[in-house]
Amino acid sequence: MKALEQRFRALGLSSYEGKVYAILTTTPEATGPWVARNSCVPLSKVYEVLGRLVEKGFVLISPDSRPRQYKAIAPSLALEAFTSMQQERFNEAKAYLLGRLSKTETQDSERGIWVVRGQEAVDTFINSLLCKAKGSVTLHYADDRQRFKDSLKRIGERGVSVCVRPSAIPTNVLHIDGKELIIFASKREALWIRDPKYRKSKIKPSSSDDGP
Repeated sequence: MKALEQRFRALGLSSYEGKVYAILTTTPEATGPWVARNSCVPLSKVYEVLGRLVEKGFVLISPDSRPRQYKAIAPSLALEAFTSMQQERFNEAKAYLLGRLSKTETQDSERGIWVVRGQEAVDTFINSLLCKAKGSVTLHYADDRQRFKDSLKRIGERGVSVCVRPSAIPTNVLHIDGKELIIFASKREALWIRDPKYRKSKIKPSSSDDGP
């Protein structure tokens, strides 16, 4: 059940919403009290949760039954419709924010050293920089060379020069377009360095080369 709740939260549903919808899929229709008893959602909350699920397209409501009955929309329909709608909202929000915030975006000439912290943040940040690479990318890997394999393959396919080689130090080092370095020894933290004095010559890789 915990894994199920985690997946519902990943879609944007609350823990209560996931529990109520999941239990409704096990019965043709049900009343609020039945849902509360079987989902472990308090009766004082269950009607509010059911209302949100109705609005989100997961649950149908009987207009004339007493007591009121609720019915789960088939997961194959509800999940597809909900995720499609969410994707449209994300795309619209992304386009709007890019249009508004890109005017104040930091210029490429800015220099500095910054810390990226958190496994998801590190992976997302590195992949976003790889997507913007224009000329060349070199990865000196100390541990998991497969971690960014798909991203490196994609940028190689669009013409970016990609080189993957073992690192001579116990740290992963990623060079992007000769002007940025990402240094990370673990998946939880990385250094982002943007300064011309930090060049490939400062890192002494091994002599053996590999493809992505």
